Amino acid sequence: MGANEELDELLPSIIKEMIGDQIIIKKTDGEEQVFGVVSTQINHSIAGKKNIGICLGKEISPDVISAGSIVYCYSSGQIDQ
Repeated sequence: MGANEELDELLPSIIKEMIGDQIIIKKTDGEEQVFGVVSTQINHSIAGKKNIGICLGKEISPDVISAGSIVYCYSSGQIDQ
């Protein structure tokens, strides 16, 4: 769970486009892994914030991604926050 206030002002369709088909997760130990995105879900909280869920598929255990990891958009081999 994390926060990015810049995303709160964007339309869900724009956020889904930004996420795309792959993401990079940078773990707390510095290791980076690329994951395929199966689906995304974007909801609005009562406080006007966006809650974004990214499904990576059944093969990826939640234990693989440690608390404090950072999610980046993945595009053409470049890392974009």
